[in-house]
Amino acid sequence: MSFVSKLVHLSVDAILISTTLAGIKKSTGYEVKHKNISKDENISSFIDNYFVFGEKTLDFLVDQMKKYPSYFEKTK
Repeated sequence: MSFVSKLVHLSVDAILISTTLAGIKKSTGYEVKHKNISKDENISSFIDNYFVFGEKTLDFLVDQMKKYPSYFEKTK
């Protein structure tokens, strides 16, 4: 596997993990205590932005699902 394909694979995995954690936070209220991971401001800011990106991705996906009610239905 080439370097680019590995990079794409890891990026997609990171997005899926972030989006899954955002869904867990939205549906249950549980979230990762990311402030305890690192005391460094740069790392803490990166982790915070990572979780915000997951929340925005989840919101985008939900908005897209709302646009196509013939394919998706709300059950609750």
